[in-house]
Amino acid sequence: MADVEEEINKDVLKMKYISYSSVDNILDITNNLRKEIDIYYPKLTPAQRIGHEFCRDVQSIVGYLKATQAKREQMMEEQATKDSSWTRWFPINTPLGMTPFRVQDIVDSRRAQIEEMNAELHKLRRRIQRLRCEPVKLYPDELEEREL
Repeated sequence: MADVEEEINKDVLKMKYISYSSVDNILDITNNLRKEIDIYYPKLTPAQRIGHEFCRDVQSIVGYLKATQAKREQMMEEQATKDSSWTRWFPINTPLGMTPFRVQDIVDSRRAQIEEMNAELHKLRRRIQRLRCEPVKLYPDELEEREL
């Protein structure tokens, strides 16, 4: 029993000196705390049960943070490869006179215009359907299914 209290005191001291960015230390402490609580398993008090659930919640949050960090790093790597591919096809200071970012802006603006035109076309098709007393399709997917 004394060993358990010493171990808990060590964990408390560890918690005081954890930096904000050390997610692994937080995971380690919650694992140790769950092990300490599991010792009393058949006769857990309500406070111990709440502590056990709290540790489980913290561990799930830490797992989520690690997963998002891995996704973020992967996205950064993909972005780096995208930038290099743009400069390969549109080198800076070429006769085109456009940087890859300017080309991307033009492409994005054209896509936005196309989406607006598609929305307007869909509105006009619905209007024609109303005038012809046909059933009006609310979504473009339903309209495409009818045309097939």
